[in-house]
Amino acid sequence: MIALSLKDIAKSFGADTVLDSVSLTLTDVMRMGLVGPNGAGKTTLLRIICGEISADSGTVSMADGAGYLKQEVSEGTQVTVWDTMLSVFSHAFALEKRMRELEHAMDDASGDETAWQRISHEYERVTQSFEEADGYGYKSAINGVLKGLGLFEDVYDRSVCTLSGGQRARLMLAKLLLEKPKLLLLDEPTNHLDTDAVSWLEGYLKTWQGAVMIVSHDRWFLDQTCTHIADLHRGVADVYIGNYSSFVLQRDEKRRLQQKAYEHNQREITRQKKVIEQYKAWGNSGGGKNFIKMHARETLLNKMDKVERPEDDQGRISLRLGTAARGSSDVLQMEGIEMAWQDAPPLFSDIGLHLFKGERAALTGPNGVGKTTLLRVAAQRLTPTQGEIVTGTGVSVGYYDQLQENLDTRHTVIEEMRGDYPEFSDGELRNVLASFLFLGDDVFKPVSALSGGEKGRLSLLKLMLGKDNLLLLDEPTNHLDMDSREMLEEALCEFEGTVLFVSHDRYFINKVATRVLELKSGALNSYQGNWSDYLNALEKMSLPEISEEPGMTKTAAAKQKRSEKEREAALREAKKRIAQIEKDIEAAECHLAEIEAQLADPSALDSQQICELSEQYERQYEAVETLMEKWERAHKQVLIS
Repeated sequence: MIALSLKDIAKSFGADTVLDSVSLTLTDVMRMGLVGPNGAGKTTLLRIICGEISADSGTVSMADGAGYLKQEVSEGTQVTVWDTMLSVFSHAFALEKRMRELEHAMDDASGDETAWQRISHEYERVTQSFEEADGYGYKSAINGVLKGLGLFEDVYDRSVCTLSGGQRARLMLAKLLLEKPKLLLLDEPTNHLDTDAVSWLEGYLKTWQGAVMIVSHDRWFLDQTCTHIADLHRGVADVYIGNYSSFVLQRDEKRRLQQKAYEHNQREITRQKKVIEQYKAWGNSGGGKNFIKMHARETLLNKMDKVERPEDDQGRISLRLGTAARGSSDVLQMEGIEMAWQDAPPLFSDIGLHLFKGERAALTGPNGVGKTTLLRVAAQRLTPTQGEIVTGTGVSVGYYDQLQENLDTRHTVIEEMRGDYPEFSDGELRNVLASFLFLGDDVFKPVSALSGGEKGRLSLLKLMLGKDNLLLLDEPTNHLDMDSREMLEEALCEFEGTVLFVSHDRYFINKVATRVLELKSGALNSYQGNWSDYLNALEKMSLPEISEEPGMTKTAAAKQKRSEKEREAALREAKKRIAQIEKDIEAAECHLAEIEAQLADPSALDSQQICELSEQYERQYEAVETLMEKWERAHKQVLIS
């Protein structure tokens, strides 16, 4: 059943066109992630769907209403947390009241069989509706959702307006989940959630009965929850089957094949123009046939489909870390580290850490456990109350502060860069700033006027240009869109030095980390590998499973795994076919070029040879066209699978 249908949705704000022609369909069994660069219109599209704002043109069709979780958190009211949740079940309470009334009515009608039967039938209907409204299990349902999202009994009797912003956001999400709308719209739902709450929400959404559309920068969350991804860019949406990781593979393959098709199309246009010019040069040497062929070629060229140039990477930052200075293999040693504030109990104690050259270690743990503090201690920006820190010979430390305290707000952007890199000319500085999306007059903006994302990009750029061989990064993906995060991942994976970073971005950790350090309950535990390896290690230690889909039997899980393997095998075979066809096209085009080279010197040929070579050229050209058709069919198969 179709839960949502969008057709040609357009929206502009003044001269700025945000949505141009967005069309997509969402069924009641789909969980769709809505992704795209910052400013692509993701939140705008959600607001149009739920009716907060209207589209300039296009149609929105829904089977039922939508439930919408906004990024913005309301101030709240004097109503308590528990009463807020009870309001979800007002319909069930009305049914319960009616059940009591009907029970009394049946007692009064005990002597009237006809009346008693009528009342009894209504009682059965109301009781069934009461059960469907979860009237018997509402307390359990409320407790389950609140605790899953990290709200416990100590806040149940508090007024909503006394909660923190994060607590209010979790309460609004809990209320929305219990309302069970047929279409659930979530805008950055993992904001304000800790790791445990995010994992709980992932499991809850996997069993959701209805359609879901999610805007999120948490790519791991999208991987765990989504069945489809809609890529919103340049005002339109392309829909892909699969989770976020599957989308990335399909998108990159699509870009590669589009580039290949564009290059072939351009070569063919150039070739046709050369042939036309050659026929012109030959003139009447073929008894007038050359002019006929020339005009035929011109007609063919005019009718030829022109392949558009693929989207370039404008709008994506270009990252490449400076060449790391050579240093000791023992990069960083921390022994017996303790940090306490005044008379408070230690935040952590007896922490030991040994980092080696080339490691990329992710520092994780619950909120408030002291991850940033430990990173600042490692950077020697904080002095521990106890312990020793030793950096290896030749080790140079670069530190990225999520608060961007290293930026001088009195400077303009280019002045800030010039202060750290005086050896660069203004032209060179403008070029590197442009690679980080500081274009034109943006370089003269005062640092104080930059957004959080712009400050983050500027701090990263300063770090990228350095020669440090130990990078300490505190939440480096904050404020970056998904494309920029991918570029940062690639740069760090190619970096020859050592990295220690704090991040809540599990997808980022999975891509970059070679080691996971878990700071929990004042102790530091080390696990080799990335985030997936860390989860597997926890599983082996018999801790609660985090990533297994709730309610899935072993047989169903095995069947799903087998299906995924078969799909991956089919995809590999299709890619092999494409690679072979591309080799055949290259060989055929080489043969075509050889014929062209012979035809390019008509003085060495008689009219008979020219005609024969022209016929060979026609046959070879048709062979190339046939191969291109095979390539296009194989390409489509890859995109569908």
